[in-house]
Amino acid sequence: MAKHYMHNKDKILKHTFPQTIKARITLITVIFSLVLAVFLSTISFSFFQSYARRSVVQSTEFNLQMIAGTLGQELTELDTLTKWCATNLQIYGWLSDESHSTQVSIDTYERLKDAFYSNRSSGYIRRLIVTDMKNGRLLQVGNNLSESMQVTAYNLSLLGLGKVTAPEVYRQCVYDPYATDLKSQVITIIRPIYAPGSKESVGYVYLAVSVDVVLRQLRNYRMPQDCDLYVTLPGANYRLSGAEFTDVSSLESSYSTQKEQTFNGTTMVRNVTNGKDGSYQMVTYPLGIEGVYLSQSLSSNQVSGEQRLYLFIMALICVTALGFGFFISFLLGRIINKPVVRLRKKIAAISESDFSRDGGIEWNDELGDIGRGINEMSLKIVSLLENRLADEKEKRDLEYRMLQSQINPHFLYNTLNSIKWMATIQNATGIAEMTTALSRLMKNVIKGSRTIVSLREELALLDDYFLIQQYRYGGAIVYEKNVSEDFLSVSIPCFTMQPLMENSIFHGIEPKGGSGRITLSAERFGDDAVKICVEDDGIGITGTQIEEILAGEGKPAAFGLFKEIGISSVNKRLQHCFGPDYGLSLESEIGKYTRAILLVPFRAKDVAPKVIGI
Repeated sequence: MAKHYMHNKDKILKHTFPQTIKARITLITVIFSLVLAVFLSTISFSFFQSYARRSVVQSTEFNLQMIAGTLGQELTELDTLTKWCATNLQIYGWLSDESHSTQVSIDTYERLKDAFYSNRSSGYIRRLIVTDMKNGRLLQVGNNLSESMQVTAYNLSLLGLGKVTAPEVYRQCVYDPYATDLKSQVITIIRPIYAPGSKESVGYVYLAVSVDVVLRQLRNYRMPQDCDLYVTLPGANYRLSGAEFTDVSSLESSYSTQKEQTFNGTTMVRNVTNGKDGSYQMVTYPLGIEGVYLSQSLSSNQVSGEQRLYLFIMALICVTALGFGFFISFLLGRIINKPVVRLRKKIAAISESDFSRDGGIEWNDELGDIGRGINEMSLKIVSLLENRLADEKEKRDLEYRMLQSQINPHFLYNTLNSIKWMATIQNATGIAEMTTALSRLMKNVIKGSRTIVSLREELALLDDYFLIQQYRYGGAIVYEKNVSEDFLSVSIPCFTMQPLMENSIFHGIEPKGGSGRITLSAERFGDDAVKICVEDDGIGITGTQIEEILAGEGKPAAFGLFKEIGISSVNKRLQHCFGPDYGLSLESEIGKYTRAILLVPFRAKDVAPKVIGI
């Protein structure tokens, strides 16, 4: 009961989940199309994304380069002013003047003021201060100094000059400690002053530059809303937020430089990760001053937009592939399912013995070829059945005729023995010998159930056959044997030699019209074969006749011992018994000789030969 239940369960599952060719083709087509589409789309999107990202990077680099050109010139002018102050001998003389001469101070101040106003970026300078190491002496020039606190030796410590360690140049953005507006930012440059030819610091140059030197250059700069501009100074990193610098140096950030195709080799593209803003890409361009850079972050909306576009494309591809699968399934149902059902019905009809031809399954396509093959198979099955019935009927008829034509062999032997004894009583020895030879021949023919005999037995039969022919031709034919005792145990098919001698007598010697000689010899051929030769000195045959005889096109003699055993039959029997490496060959020369050569394996009779079908 349980086994029957499981069998029904398996049938239900097979019926519920059919493993049809259509389903497999549809599934494979959909999967292949989907994988191919996703693969090509991914590659295309990768190239597009790479190209778009490179375009954005290069566009950002170009914009930064345009700003950096002007901004770099302004900052270079300001940095040059501090270098001049740090290397000017008159300023050094004033710092080293121990007499504190008023005139020296006035001359130095005038010289400093001339350098200040001759600088092309002086409009951005809040104040330029030169002081000694003890902050005891002070020179100051600048713009709108009256709007800020007065700088004296007592509040000079607010500048933070002690932070500078020679020979460093300190640059940063701070709130101006002397401004009445506490939110006024300046970019400071602090440079130490050295004694000529020495590394001894004798004072400082302090330059406070309004952040407008940067912000005015960026006034007309256009970028996406979610992008930010950054200025990197040797002291810190700043984000430009509106009209001020925001120090972001305190944020823990990690940078990884990316290999991008940029116009300028000094441009850097970096991945930035920090805890506040997350991850973003940044393009950084140098401003021509050591440690000073201008950077812009890339739009995250562009990246997320590309990702959303990619996801949309993938979803569209999946939907298209599924739709394509349903369409393929519908087409296969129309093209394959219906013909297959017709073919299955026809096969079922054949299994129920309906072999009639069905023209409805012979379409003009591959399935039609199968249908035509099924119809032809049906007709061939009918033909085979009819032939089988005819063969069975013919077999029964032959068996009946064979029963009618059977001869008692004992009656034949007794009759021949009686003839032999009568000939012996009457001193007719020739008749007695012929009768004895014929008796032995007939005995071997009638009981010839053995197919393989030894060469000794075959030669004995050949002796009896030649004895009869010798009396027939009155001693005109001479038969010679040159066979060593070593070869008499070799296996050979029964009645192989007789057709060869018969062919020599009837087709070689008799047409010559005189006496003749037949020679039989045997010799080794290689290590595992024996060559047996039957040669006559008859009229010979041509090469064309040899080919016809071996091909079976020649007609066997109707007056021989066996009407249907010819030369080609001997060759086929040898190859059937021993294989294609053995057999019969003929050699002849017109008017001189004909030589039949048998090649058989050097194998004793008691060893069964290998039978190979031909």
